[in-house]
Parts: sequence; C-alpha cells; structure tokens
Amino acid sequence: MSTVDTATQGLNWFVIRARPGREASAVEGLRERGFTDVYLPTERRLMRTARGSKPVDRALIPGLIFLGVGPASPSVYAACDVSCVTDLVRHASGEAAAIRRCADGHHPVYDIQARQAAGEFDHTPRAKSLRKGERVRIAAGPFSGWIGEVLKAEPGERAHVMLSGLFGGKSGVPVDPKHLEPVAA
Repeated sequence: MSTVDTATQGLNWFVIRARPGREASAVEGLRERGFTDVYLPTERRLMRTARGSKPVDRALIPGLIFLGVGPASPSVYAACDVSCVTDLVRHASGEAAAIRRCADGHHPVYDIQARQAAGEFDHTPRAKSLRKGERVRIAAGPFSGWIGEVLKAEPGERAHVMLSGLFGGKSGVPVDPKHLEPVAA
C-alpha cells in the first residue's frame, strides 16, 4: 500500500502554528475554509483513566500543522483567519516560508506521513499479545531479520527474545513488541 498520495506531491507545504492542544480544531477550521491538504501528524499513546487505559491520538509536534497549497487552494494567508490558528511560520520579510525538499530529494512532510503510516508513532502495545515460546521475526533494529523465541512478554513492555546462536543460553535481547512479527511453525 502506498503511504503517500502522489497527487499531493506537487503542493507547496507550509507550517501553520496553532494553539497547543487545539490542533484538531484548527484542522477542522482549515478544511471548512476550503483547504483540502491539511496534515496533522499524530502519535498514539495509552491514556490512563478511572476505567483503565485507552488509546489516544495527540499532536506529534504540539502547535504545528502542515498545510499543502496548490493552484486551486485558497491563499496560505487565509489560514490565519481560522479559529485556533495563531500564525504561519514566516521568513524575516514576513512572507510565508514554504518547506523545501531535503538535499537527497525527499520532502519532510511526505517522509513524516510515511513514518506515521508505518506505525512509527504508535506507542500502544500490540493488539495481539505475544506468548512465551512463540517464534517471531525481528522486523527492525540491529537484529532485523533474525528469528527467535519469545522468552518473556508483558503488555506495555519490551519483549525478551532468544536469538538462536547469539549469546548462548536463554538470556535473550529486549525488543519493542511492535518490531516483532509472528513466524509460521
């Protein structure tokens, strides 16, 4: 599945400043004003409540929203009239500062979108819990591609995985559960 909509790659992206904690309201207001390419990067965390824990999405960068502006979009300066928007990131001259591509050709907004789509900012425990003795493949990190056996896995904590032929014995290495994939027996 593509993580970046290629139709949006011709946009000029700007950074909108919003009241921290009110970013979602600012996004809604921007869309009501006719801006269609509004991106609020979020992270998912567990929030403790009186009834237990529940996953919540929060702004990854509090107070900042990315706004894509194309030929058919309203003027970027119209964003300043939206409730909960405080300003644009501007050059010293007062002109709105567009986000530039990196030297390697990548665009920071599309890179953040891809990382979010890949689950990098999801800090909640895996939906399927790991079981002791389960065979898993490590999908990211220094042991990427290795197959091992789960020695210990507690919800919300790193899993301990024994990798065959590494360290000997049953010491295992700590691995973030979201970087583990089950392996068919």
